[in-house]
Parts: sequence; C-alpha cells; structure tokens
Amino acid sequence: MKRVIVSAAAVLVCAALAVGCGPASDPAESSGQLLTPEELIETRCTRCHDRARIDAASHDAEGWARTVDRMIGKGARLTADERAALIEHLAGR
Repeated sequence: MKRVIVSAAAVLVCAALAVGCGPASDPAESSGQLLTPEELIETRCTRCHDRARIDAASHDAEGWARTVDRMIGKGARLTADERAALIEHLAGR
C-alpha cells in the first residue's frame, strides 16, 4: 500500500513540474515569428530558471548543446533553428 501511495505521489509531482515548466502559450510560436536568442532565453528558459542561473553558467558549444538537449528532453520547446541559434549565442558569451 505504501508503495502505491509513493508511486502516486511521484506521478503527481512529475505532472506538476511538467505543467509548471512545460510548454505554455507563446505568441511567437503560434504566429511563426522568429525570436532572437535573448528572446528565447526570456520566453522559454526563464519558465523554469531565473536569468541569473542562466547567465552564471559557462559552457562551450558542446556543453551548451548537452544542456539545451537535456532541457528539451524535460519539455522545453525549441525548433531546430532556435536550438542552434540559442547554443551559438550562449557559447559565444
């Protein structure tokens, strides 16, 4: 019984995180408008992270690619072009 309760709690926590950090309505997504890397950070990355955390991170292009891909795996919504532009921007800082 305890295992069922713990499993149910884990599912609820995961669902809450997915709703809180997952994709939300983004006007640029629905309009087809291209966002700059800075706008991507502000509209997509800061849904789950504060800007200071992003700015404090320092990686090369390969490290940012791993980080961005991990975030995509957790629900971040980026097109292939947005992903590439974001990685290039973050690595070039």
